[in-house]
Amino acid sequence: MNIGYIYIGNLKIGSGVHKKIKEQVRQWRELGNNVRIFHFPVDKINSFVDDEEGVFEPITNILFYKINCFREIMEFSDIIYMRYNFISLDAYRLISHIPTVVEINSDEIAEYKLERFNGWKKTIKYYLNKINRLLFMSKVVGKVCVTEELKEKEMQFNANIPTIALPNPLYSIDNRMSGEIHLGKIIPQLVFIGSPGQPWHGIDKIIQLATATVGKLDINIIGMEKPVMSVPENIHFCGYLSKEQYDKYLQEADVGIGTLALHRKHMNEACPLKIREYLAYGLPIIIGYKDTAFLNIGKKEWLLELPNIESNVMDAVDDIVAFANKVKGYKVNPDEVEFMSSRKIEEQRIEFFSKFL
Repeated sequence: MNIGYIYIGNLKIGSGVHKKIKEQVRQWRELGNNVRIFHFPVDKINSFVDDEEGVFEPITNILFYKINCFREIMEFSDIIYMRYNFISLDAYRLISHIPTVVEINSDEIAEYKLERFNGWKKTIKYYLNKINRLLFMSKVVGKVCVTEELKEKEMQFNANIPTIALPNPLYSIDNRMSGEIHLGKIIPQLVFIGSPGQPWHGIDKIIQLATATVGKLDINIIGMEKPVMSVPENIHFCGYLSKEQYDKYLQEADVGIGTLALHRKHMNEACPLKIREYLAYGLPIIIGYKDTAFLNIGKKEWLLELPNIESNVMDAVDDIVAFANKVKGYKVNPDEVEFMSSRKIEEQRIEFFSKFL
């Protein structure tokens, strides 16, 4: 099978999405498929090329971008796979001629609705997305949702389009640390990886937690700058860091913090890439939602799941401190998360693709 993977948007090397795409491509090739990824950046014409694995196709000028690249995609691809995003009118023509499966990673309608009053640009984006989604979804042959909740919503939009739910997998384990007890600092070290401007992350709740646990917990925030407001001494904003730069924080951490305010966009289920990265380092985790991969695994000593409500963190301060102390120095054994392996999930994805050939 020749799979053309189209990515529209800017992509930082080493980001969670970048690593996910590279691993998907690697698995698909190992399963006997030919894969090429065509990257269409938004803010600039030039894309990057991953020289190590030859994953990303270079887009070097407007002529190639507008004509040659689309022609190459059509000549190469038996099927197109792409993450849902705003696309150009040219791309509508492309996916009209080649069977296209779309990956749904979030309820972007709810996200844009939540932000639509934060300036006129946000308002316009909200309504443009509604139009774009209507046009886009009328062309695709299948949908892959990362949660069962998203699958149910997509089936409500159009039950005639084949739709499956496949959670984000765990791609690798840091074998230097997994399954071991390591000696660290006296106070448990918690870490959170996120991006600014996403209220469902619940960064305000993490600040409240820090305020209530001075001398009991230390928290590092990766990906965000320190806010203007005053914050307690036990929370540290590290700003944007590359994978190499934040590696030490994950190596030294005792607990990884996941999304804590998913209720703010009226969702209850998710499967964030950050949680997979924490587990790759063997970190026990705290989440405030239902993770698709954990729905049927029962109680685990390395998982603290809080209710998906506004007061979840402050209601559970004592539980969080107790959990952090209990798992301090503990590393999750790779065998305990084998059910999340990428090979099993990508085999199901390829099987789904084959239905449209």
